[in-house]
Amino acid sequence: MRLRILFVLLAVAGLFPAHMSAQPAAKLTLSKLLLRIETHPALEMKRAEIEAARSRIPMRSSLMDPTLILGVQNVPTNFSFNQDAMTAKVAGIEQEFPFPGKLGKERTLGELSVRQVEATLAEEQNRLRRDVKLSWFEILHRQRSVSAYRYHQDALESVEKEITTGVAYGKNSALESEQIQLERTEIRQMIIEEQAMILMEYAKLTYATGTEITTISSLDSLPLVTFPYTADSLMLMATNRPLLSGIEASIEQAGISIERSKLNRYPDFSAMLMYMQRDALAPGTMGTGTSFTPQMNMLTAQISIKLPLNYSGKNDAGISEAEAMRGMKRAEEDMVRREIKMMLSEQLARLQELRAKHELLVHQSLPTLRTINQFLVSGYGFDKSSLSSIVLQELSLLHKQHDQFEIESEYYKTIAQIEFLIGTDLISMYH
Repeated sequence: MRLRILFVLLAVAGLFPAHMSAQPAAKLTLSKLLLRIETHPALEMKRAEIEAARSRIPMRSSLMDPTLILGVQNVPTNFSFNQDAMTAKVAGIEQEFPFPGKLGKERTLGELSVRQVEATLAEEQNRLRRDVKLSWFEILHRQRSVSAYRYHQDALESVEKEITTGVAYGKNSALESEQIQLERTEIRQMIIEEQAMILMEYAKLTYATGTEITTISSLDSLPLVTFPYTADSLMLMATNRPLLSGIEASIEQAGISIERSKLNRYPDFSAMLMYMQRDALAPGTMGTGTSFTPQMNMLTAQISIKLPLNYSGKNDAGISEAEAMRGMKRAEEDMVRREIKMMLSEQLARLQELRAKHELLVHQSLPTLRTINQFLVSGYGFDKSSLSSIVLQELSLLHKQHDQFEIESEYYKTIAQIEFLIGTDLISMYH
């Protein structure tokens, strides 16, 4: 009986090859999940906003519609058109013209508005990509932990069966059996907690991708990739961050608004051309002879000029407003750059910490625990170690394995945060 328990304990200690409970084969890789965010309603909203901004460009940069003038003038109350030389039928057209350069500035402002909305679309994509990565690595960590828990739970179950048989023959105590049952119960509780966290992360993936996600591809191992980037090199990459691109477009737009406001100092004008058709005067009208007297038709052309008198300093106020907006956007850009730099430094320090912990865990803690387990298991066969000490040591190994999975997950989640900060993917896992 003791030899059979010894063999099971050796399997628990990881001294004999044993296959952990594998997750069912899944179809959704991280790269496929990242593609699915393109149907997210938030992105559709931004695309519609871009189309609206593009549609506003011709609205704000085109001439006003001309005015068609149709009418009559100086018509007698008897509505006769051949009784007075001043009576005429009128047809004309009038067109307003802004001062040269104003429409060009309006078009530029509209194009910059499109750039701003495009930047918000790209930033929303950037955010959703980060969220998918974080959930994916969190699920991966939890799945690997559940597999480890189930493996150790099954191994302890085998030990419990052997001990139960030993109790019947008086070779083991009931206390040992109860201790094993307690440890298995605690492992089941951990499995329940991990599964609940997995379901929560799946809900996040479903939200981000717009489709029901219930399983993802699993990995047996997750080695830490080399991350050779410095804070300075990452800050150079961050210049392409959509958030910064949008702010830069806002700054440029504020500059154009200043130029546009300065053009308000110059007058707009309108041009009008009018044709007046006059009928021949009836005989005897206004001292004419006995026959109809023909009249000349007439043209009228005029230009009207709006005087930019700058009442109450309204034109200067427009310039001041645009200058204030530009100053605000420049301050916002500086603030965002400082935040990105600070957060990059924090994340790089976090990466360094995780890599150092992983190195100690994989190359020192876990091998040491396995050696201790081997020693305790070997001693158990000769009554030199107790079953409780072996179980406790085995649970320590289990927790360290969980720590390894968590560190590896946090390492890649930290990289995902860095990629979000600079707006660029850095590792090949997403392709």
